[in-house]
Amino acid sequence: MTLIQILESRGEALTVQEVAELLGVSDKHIYEMVADGTLPAFYIGRSVRLDPQDIADWLRRKKFPVVQGREEKWPHKRQAPNRNGLGSGNSAADNALRRKIQHLEAAAVIDGGKTAEKS
Repeated sequence: MTLIQILESRGEALTVQEVAELLGVSDKHIYEMVADGTLPAFYIGRSVRLDPQDIADWLRRKKFPVVQGREEKWPHKRQAPNRNGLGSGNSAADNALRRKIQHLEAAAVIDGGKTAEKS
């Protein structure tokens, strides 16, 4: 049974720990992927849950055909364009900045805009 078939056979929402175990990564990595929008997830109160069908669909999009020849075996990473339309060459810094912005926006929503009113 493939991982996608295992996911599709699940009838209930998955926890971060379950997805991490299925994918062979840490809980922290799953939380980061959810925070930056890489993995589709939803919240029940303060708990993160993942729909097994969404994760199966995400895995299908991530799969690529294996082609003969070393240079064709792995897909090339695309760089995110910067203001000039060129890749910045520092995607880790881009992702960190994007996560920080998301956290600040979430804090502003929770704060009810009180911080903006004080300025």
